[in-house]
Amino acid sequence: MSPSLKYSNSEKTLQNGLNHSQIHSTAGIDFIAFKKDTPVRMPPFLVGVYRWDNWLLSEILLRTSITVMDVTQSIFIIHQQRKKLEGQKPEPHARRRGAVYNDVLAKNISGEDYKVGFINNANQILSGNCEQSQCTFKDNLDRSEIVLLKQRTNAQKYTAVLTVTSGYMPLAWNWICWSKRIGFRNYILLAEDLEAYKILRAANEPVFISKEQSLNTSSKPEAKYGSYAFQITMMYRLEFLMRVLRAGFHFLSADMDTLWLSNPFNYISHDLSITIQGQTHKQTKMSGGFIIIHATSKGRKLWQDVIKCQNQNLVDLREQQHLKRKRPASDFTEQECINDRLNTTTINLLDPYLFPDGRSFFDLHRPQSRGIVPVAIHGNWLVGLEAKIKRLRSWNLLASTGSSCDPLENGIPYSLSKTSNPVRIRIGILAYNRLQSLQRLLESLQAANYLNDSVALDISVDRPSSAAGSSEKEQWKQVMEYVGDGETHPSKLKWSHGPLSIIVHKKHVGLLGQWTVSTDHQDIQLLLEDDVVVSPHFYIFLKQAIDFYYINESNYDSRMFGLSMQHQHTMLGQRTGFSIRSIDKELNETGAPTFFKYQLLGTWGAVFFPEHWRAFLEWIATINIENIEEGCTPGGLLSAQWWVSRHLAERMWTHWFIRFVYERGWYSLYTNFPNREALIVSYRESGLNFNVTRRSMNAISRTSAT
Repeated sequence: MSPSLKYSNSEKTLQNGLNHSQIHSTAGIDFIAFKKDTPVRMPPFLVGVYRWDNWLLSEILLRTSITVMDVTQSIFIIHQQRKKLEGQKPEPHARRRGAVYNDVLAKNISGEDYKVGFINNANQILSGNCEQSQCTFKDNLDRSEIVLLKQRTNAQKYTAVLTVTSGYMPLAWNWICWSKRIGFRNYILLAEDLEAYKILRAANEPVFISKEQSLNTSSKPEAKYGSYAFQITMMYRLEFLMRVLRAGFHFLSADMDTLWLSNPFNYISHDLSITIQGQTHKQTKMSGGFIIIHATSKGRKLWQDVIKCQNQNLVDLREQQHLKRKRPASDFTEQECINDRLNTTTINLLDPYLFPDGRSFFDLHRPQSRGIVPVAIHGNWLVGLEAKIKRLRSWNLLASTGSSCDPLENGIPYSLSKTSNPVRIRIGILAYNRLQSLQRLLESLQAANYLNDSVALDISVDRPSSAAGSSEKEQWKQVMEYVGDGETHPSKLKWSHGPLSIIVHKKHVGLLGQWTVSTDHQDIQLLLEDDVVVSPHFYIFLKQAIDFYYINESNYDSRMFGLSMQHQHTMLGQRTGFSIRSIDKELNETGAPTFFKYQLLGTWGAVFFPEHWRAFLEWIATINIENIEEGCTPGGLLSAQWWVSRHLAERMWTHWFIRFVYERGWYSLYTNFPNREALIVSYRESGLNFNVTRRSMNAISRTSAT
């Protein structure tokens, strides 16, 4: 402005400024308003020279959750500068006094990050006439992806990029919830349509969309694999990933139907001589749905070649070349472009047990057969969003299909410190019509060593159903004459170790009703069906195990629901045509541990901690036990086959507990004694679970186990 201009007339001053000024470049800001409690500590920059504004803006953008708003379009602000003499060139910022000091200070504090501090990287733009209350905030779609990359990459400069459309949002929410569960934050969501961008932006997710994409695509449904629409999505992703590489960041590109159970960056190679890593596909190929590219010259060259190939794919699909060549559209994908170039570069196929595809995990159970928990599971080998959601739900791997995440079920917190009641052990026997079996069990219980403790014994006797035959009813009467009913038949059995109670059900309840009868006591329960026997030393072991694993807070495991005192032989993953190692081989070829934790309930001597058992009873009260689908666990498990074949005959209750602990990740403690001995063994006599008597599978332990 002219120095002779009088400043008393503000309107003329501003008009003069407007007529003789120009908008500064996006690098020069010089006007930043922020709250005094903003968590940014201003370094000792010199006044009047560059870098301080870029550094300050970059810090707010990258290191805080504060929203930066560009007000250039709606607020008229003049930055006064000295008038230049005629013919005088402006002095470059870098040559001004103090510039070197500010430049070195900014780079010492945050390296090259100050370059992000340009006004065009603001989160939002204020547009419209604010004096007339007609201005609004809009998302800044010109913002560089570099901001998100710097915010979300890990220390080794790796970031995951996943593409999402509005039609695929249910799977996107599931992936986001799993990322939160495992504490993974090094990711960017690439929105392919404006609707998906707005949804994720409202949820405060790290989402990016190019301005061109936002203008051309308002919403997009799920696209069929290999279709032209699907390949357009892939091209958008490929070009974005190229910009990631050019910015110097390594990327992991994954499909949204992948399920992450651990941070994959902890399991990949960080050797930069490896150009590409990926999930194994059909043993020798690489899946395009889970790949890692290093930001090296070879990585950028490979990716540029893939983009050229994909461009040709789009041309071929548009011209329907696949029909002319009698080839499926799936042959014209970016995955084929990647695989065609693997023999010209250094590759690393990821461990197929840690990074299985959908068929390997859900159908063939290969990681499970080796006891391996995968890092990431690809949900491929299944077409359609609805089918993928259904499969995840059946495996209890669906964390959400909406913006709120279902919480992971945790264990039961330690609570003994809050009560002064002593911990007691109570034995429950489930009986019906096998008198000799019941007498044999009672004899073994009577002969056991209880260390002079008082131990309560409850005997539950079921009644015959209306369909029971005369022989079955007569056998039941014999049991009743022995145990007594508290009315016409006095009890003939002996129990000298504590209180005794006889419970005769008023109607037929079956095994499910006997096992799940509600109780009002807080004791630890050992439940025994009547065809088992106990070791003379079972109580000594049981009491020591409870002291160690339940009473001792330092050893307490909130997800351990109790103890299983039988020798476990069943692997739930076993099925026809599927070979799997036995529990004995798994344990005894790897050091022969005396104890191990396992999710399958052991019904031949099941010990339940009271809080965990009460949680199960509360849960099953909410279940529709008549619905066959309610009792299903993931397909292929023996428990599912048991349930489907036996649910109509009231022969199953264990499937409910198997499903309950499966959903929560709970387990019990098992013993692994030499020669497959056990503290409690079953004679597997004919009844509801066995058509004929099969005798005991294991020898009873005659020594005291500690």
